[in-house]
Amino acid sequence: MGIIPVFDKEARKTIWINTSSSDFRQGISNKFNINKNKLQDICKKAKASYLQVFTDEDYVSKLIKLFQIRKIKK
Repeated sequence: MGIIPVFDKEARKTIWINTSSSDFRQGISNKFNINKNKLQDICKKAKASYLQVFTDEDYVSKLIKLFQIRKIKK
């Protein structure tokens, strides 16, 4: 996206972020992975299924496979 304005409500000012920057993209990627791992851990502790689905893929086949696995485990 390039350089975009983001309003910081706490500081009450607009900051400009270069979304094309490798540092910015790496930071976002790191935060995503940390949050994904936390969610996987929460699901594991709660004995809940975790299914990663991307917006550019067909999720139906993944859901069918998940339900088949869950049916076998019961």
